[in-house]
Amino acid sequence: FFDIDGTLVDFGKSTMSPSTADALINAKQNGHMIFLCTGRSYNQIYPSLKAFDFDGVVAAAGGYVTVGDKVIAHHVYGQNLLQKVLDTVGDNNTGLIFQTKDKSITNHKWADKFISAFSKQFDMHVIQDNPTFLIDTPMLKAPSTAIATTTLMI
Repeated sequence: FFDIDGTLVDFGKSTMSPSTADALINAKQNGHMIFLCTGRSYNQIYPSLKAFDFDGVVAAAGGYVTVGDKVIAHHVYGQNLLQKVLDTVGDNNTGLIFQTKDKSITNHKWADKFISAFSKQFDMHVIQDNPTFLIDTPMLKAPSTAIATTTLMI
């Protein structure tokens, strides 16, 4: 199980070094399974890593897990937990980034910072100033786009 940031990919980069890729290929050739393991949501994994021949992925700190092409775990917020998060921090001038398997969604307060940091790499959406908008967003009700993790920026 290999982490991304500072392990497979140097900070500030988005691809593995050739020596890292060679070491992983060598491990596979010697019969080892290799898994990508990260706290990042699946949508925040660099495309170059998604294209590499990993045997599976543990993303969102275990919230989304695959072995081969099979999804074996996909834990998401229910509407009650989402409502509790919004009730607790939604009106406290707190920046919120909600992460799903396929997208990251931020409230308007943090949109500029978030977009400037990640817009070239990840699929993002900015919601209205009132994060309770998330509760009625059809995009977040489908299993592949349900909220998996939240980042609070205070």
